[in-house]
Formats: sequence, C-alpha cells, structure tokens
Amino acid sequence: MKEYLDKLISDIGYEEAARILEGYSNQKREEILTIVSNKGVHHLPDSLMRGEVVYASSGNLDFSSIDRVREQYVDILKMLSFELKKKKWDKVYVVPFGHTTLSMQIKQLVYRITRLETVDVFYSKEFGYRDLTIDQRALIVSE
Repeated sequence: MKEYLDKLISDIGYEEAARILEGYSNQKREEILTIVSNKGVHHLPDSLMRGEVVYASSGNLDFSSIDRVREQYVDILKMLSFELKKKKWDKVYVVPFGHTTLSMQIKQLVYRITRLETVDVFYSKEFGYRDLTIDQRALIVSE
C-alpha cells in the first residue's frame, strides 16, 4: 500500500493526493444488507455476503401445521422488521434459501418497510450465482 501512496504522491504531489484521499474518506458509505432466508440449506460463497448479513432462520422449520408455520414466520418477520428499521438501507439482497413462501414474505416485508426493491440472488447450474433485479415500477409505468 505504501508503494502506491508513494507513487501517487510522486505523480501528482502531496497536496493533490491528500485532497483526493480526503474526498474518499468523506464519501457516504453505502448501507447494504443481505438477508439469507435459511442458513445451512446451501453453501453461499463469501463474495455474496455483502454488507451486514442476517440469517432469517436456521435449519429445518416445523411444517406440522399451517398454524405452526404462521407462528414461525411471524417470529422471523418480527426479527427482520427490527433489523430493517435499524438503519436507512441503500440496498437489500435476499438469498432465497429454504422454503419459497418464507422468501416471498421476506421480500414483501423489505419493500413495505424500506420501499426498496430487493436484489434477489439467483442460482443456476448453468452459470452459478447471479444478482437478479427487476424494476417493477418501470414495468407498471410503461403500460
């Protein structure tokens, strides 16, 4: 790192290098949240755990009755609601591991609290993990 700083200073001078570096340090850090619907179901590469990472659930949930499912989902959504209200998030990623309906509920909760469309982490055997974004507002307005 010192080599890069020395080169920068020799190329543009100390005062200009200090001005540039100060500009970077004053930039607002983007607040990013990654919500993993269920921990332990699949391996998620570290590169996809961006910003703060929250695991909505872990392991097997109890699907013995619809009432039990609802109870667990409500507990999970309350915990996530607290996390979502902690900060003004700039971007929220959802990793839809586990049961589909839980991920659907999480996505809807994120939108209702933050008004942000989530970035959904999509997996395919063909090309691996990719971010999937769809601007639904643009779709609605264009009709």
